[in-house]
Amino acid sequence: MKKSTIAFIIVGLAILVTIATSIFTVLYNYKPQAEIPKTKVLRDTAGTEFVVLNKQYILKLAMSQSHFTTDLAVHLKDHMNEVEFELPVSEEFYNAVSEGDEIVDKFRAGSFVLYGSLGDWRLKVLSKETR
Repeated sequence: MKKSTIAFIIVGLAILVTIATSIFTVLYNYKPQAEIPKTKVLRDTAGTEFVVLNKQYILKLAMSQSHFTTDLAVHLKDHMNEVEFELPVSEEFYNAVSEGDEIVDKFRAGSFVLYGSLGDWRLKVLSKETR
């Protein structure tokens, strides 16, 4: 075999060992997040115990793109690709936003530079609920 082929094989094996070691380290050190307890116990001054359910604060959000164009097909695509999802948030953030608020309205600079596309991302609060 040629020296360049052997060198290429050695470098490839070294890269594979490095990647495998990194993956093993991440998996070995992984610790799942502690689950938030659904209840907590409170005591009054007389020593009586009360079980109180923890509230979950949920926001229903819509994420979409918007383009500055006269092409109806692009506007239709933006509307059809809108994604709705629910996200648990802290009580402080829950109280800071209202239904209809736009949390994110960010210009997509990378698409403008690479493709000349004028558009932005939008993240909007559709509804709020507690569970």
